Amino acid sequence: MGQEPLPNRSGDERKNLCIMHSVERGEGKPMKKSADRSRLEPQVIQRDRKRVGLLVPATDTTVEVDLYRNLPHSITLHAARMPLAGVTVADEERMLDEGVPRASEEVASLDPDVVVFACTSAGALHGPPGDAELAARISRMVHRPVITVFGSVLETLRIVQAKRLLVFTPYTDELNARLQAALVAGGVPVESIWGMGLLSDVAIGRLDPAVLLTRLQQRVGETHPDCVFMSCTNLRAWEMLATAQQKLGTLVVSSNFLVYRAILRALSLPVPSLERPSWGVA
Repeated sequence: MGQEPLPNRSGDERKNLCIMHSVERGEGKPMKKSADRSRLEPQVIQRDRKRVGLLVPATDTTVEVDLYRNLPHSITLHAARMPLAGVTVADEERMLDEGVPRASEEVASLDPDVVVFACTSAGALHGPPGDAELAARISRMVHRPVITVFGSVLETLRIVQAKRLLVFTPYTDELNARLQAALVAGGVPVESIWGMGLLSDVAIGRLDPAVLLTRLQQRVGETHPDCVFMSCTNLRAWEMLATAQQKLGTLVVSSNFLVYRAILRALSLPVPSLERPSWGVA
């Protein structure tokens, strides 16, 4: 079948149409641009991008958002989810036994530079020795360094050396008792701990940061702490840290902000100060 004749057009229009048809057939000068582009590809491909593997409870809707919005663009985040029926000791124990191995296997397949276990309370269940063993167990499965949120929290609070630490959580008394015991065993005295008593991780992720700030102001007014730790990777605490510090006049930190700093440190990148918890600026 012959080529369909071009309708009557001006000379320039006919010339442009002919060029377009030649490009579609793989002919003409535009192919030179394609060749030039292929020569440029090795120069524009990012070969220094770092990968962070994230083991996260399946119901957590916050920690990935916090990390991706704040980590440098040269770092990519890759999550594997662990089933978590509820925010209880029994459910978190089940997640550690059944969810961790499967999620670790998935994350290991992408050859990450570092792996993060992203559940504060689960890491604290068996104290600092249990958290260290958890990190070692995951590391044996992924063959990479492992950071735990609880370990990041413990390390930072040891440095802060607060005299009147307030721990603010969405947890029940059962989990709060485990968390407080783990912090104290790790050398971090706890002046007071207060929880919202929530059993649903989905409900925790839906808490408005403005509501958290109001609740926190009430507790601080009663206890007068010199440092506040807001626990739980699914708590949208990071979004209001800077505002909280300004309004309360005291240091306020959260699980996600502290593990973010630990990730940067592990990848030999600049780490922001505790007093400057900017959110969503990357």
